[in-house]
This record gives sequence, structure tokens and C-alpha cells, in this order.
Amino acid sequence: MISKPEMGVILQPLEKRFKALTTGQTEVYFDRLKYSNESVLKEAVENLVDKAKIFPTPGEVKEAVREVAYSRIKNGRDATKPQGCPQCHDGYVFYERVNHDRLAVYVGDCAYCHKGEISIQAQVVQRNNEIFNACEKYMDGGTQRYRANPDIQELYSEATPVATDQALSDRYHDR
Repeated sequence: MISKPEMGVILQPLEKRFKALTTGQTEVYFDRLKYSNESVLKEAVENLVDKAKIFPTPGEVKEAVREVAYSRIKNGRDATKPQGCPQCHDGYVFYERVNHDRLAVYVGDCAYCHKGEISIQAQVVQRNNEIFNACEKYMDGGTQRYRANPDIQELYSEATPVATDQALSDRYHDR
């Protein structure tokens, strides 16, 4: 289930294009869309930002979600799995850094694929053989959180991209 704050972030592109929702409208959209798959809903909203002439109703958003899911299945993909961008592996970036005198592998959310999403872990991007933090830091009730923003790229000098083995490369690049 999608939380209310996550739903607000997902619907934000529509609100920016058309108008901000009232508190009551936000409750209705949340109630009608909260059980949608998050990645499918995001893609549907992005499609509606480009195509809709007026702010879509919850039913129109649900129809767009069904179209995205059907399109993913028709193209041989798992309907609920995000595709990812050319800089990542299905929405994630793998990197290594030294942890207590040993190299450890880490997985970070791709800031391009998760743009605008909030996390307790910093989102990253990979450029050639370098890893960059690509997020805004802020405090939320005493907890440090990060919002993915690929426009902010701060070199993460302790991290290096993972040298993937052939099996991982085949899984993510040869579809």
C-alpha cells in the first residue's frame, strides 16, 4: 500500500501542471489509488502529465495504471517492475566502498528513476567510473532523510562502481 506522503510525491507532477488538490480531494485520490503498484502509478502519472487536458479523475488515473501494466506485460516485462534508465540496473546503482578495512557492496536508489522520492538512504547516480550522491538532505522529525534529485551531483569519492560479473551483466543489460 502506498502511504499518504508517497502518494503526494507521486501526484505532484499533475498538481504542478494543473492545480493543487484540496485536502478533501487528496483524501479521495489517496483512498482510490493507495493499492496501486507504486512504479506503475508513477509511470501512469507521467503519461497523464503529457497527455491529459484537465486534471484526471481517480478513475482516469486507474485506467492509465491499467494501460501501463498492460503495456509492460505486452512488451514481455513484469508489470510491477520498473524498467530503469541507462545509468542503472532496474532503478538501482551498485557500488563498493571500504567498510572496516574490507570492500563491501552497496545498492543505492538511482536518482533518475526515483526522482522526487524520499528515503532514509542517499540516492546516487553513476557517471563513467564514478558514483555521485544525487539528493537533497533534510531533517524530518529528528530523522535525516534524502529526496532524489539528479540535478544535484556530489562526488562520492569513497565509492566505486561494482565490476559486475557476466551473469549480472546478462541479467540487466541483455534483455
